[in-house]
Amino acid sequence: MTQYNFVLSEENREKLLQEGLHFSVKGDARNDLKDKPVFFTEYSTFYNAIILIGNTMPLTIGAYSYSWNSLPADIKIGNYSSIAGGFSIMGAAHPYRAFTTSLLGYDTQALFLNTNVKLQKNSNNLCKDWKRILRIGNDVWCGGGVTISPKITISTGAVLAANALVTKDVPPYAIVGGNPAKIIKYRFEEKIIEKLLETGWTEYDIAPMEIRGDIPVENFIEEFYNYRDKGLIKPIVLKNLKEVLDKHGIVYERV
Repeated sequence: MTQYNFVLSEENREKLLQEGLHFSVKGDARNDLKDKPVFFTEYSTFYNAIILIGNTMPLTIGAYSYSWNSLPADIKIGNYSSIAGGFSIMGAAHPYRAFTTSLLGYDTQALFLNTNVKLQKNSNNLCKDWKRILRIGNDVWCGGGVTISPKITISTGAVLAANALVTKDVPPYAIVGGNPAKIIKYRFEEKIIEKLLETGWTEYDIAPMEIRGDIPVENFIEEFYNYRDKGLIKPIVLKNLKEVLDKHGIVYERV
């Protein structure tokens, strides 16, 4: 995966705001924008998203999603998801059944630069999943201080309670919490969850819908179908960041 970066100048920020991409800094102070590097990959995509200036723009961040954390490139965030501060991803699951748990035995990209290191040859199978992309689904609310295993999927509608340690996949619309996190309850009854998932509403831009945010779920489902069937709302199409930069003549370089 090729990585690039560009400088988030005031001029570049204004151009990206036109595309719906808002880069935030601590306190959102414009004086802090000068010469801020933004790292991204050729696959980085977005749609009306908010990104905190940090290490890397996520591989994918969906419509109306935001994060107040710097995020790694190996993460995919769906639409309408909210990631609170203090979010972190657990490191590699070291192979405890091997003779050593040291990354010297399995990480071919380890920071050890000693040319005499030959131990890693053919040992990648010791830690197969540690490079797997973490997937956070649509309409997910991740509370403050949450830690997540890099090998799991957080499904649509899930809520992760503050300070939860999430080590297993979270099913749709489940509320989980604790250390390790367990299902506390579900946001809605099973029939409602099935109907919500059936609509596929999280794949549409619902911003044009003239409805209240506290509308009963059953009424929302009905209104969603009315708007969709009349063509008043459209499916979300993510934009490729590299293509957007080219469109606006924003200079970037390969890292």
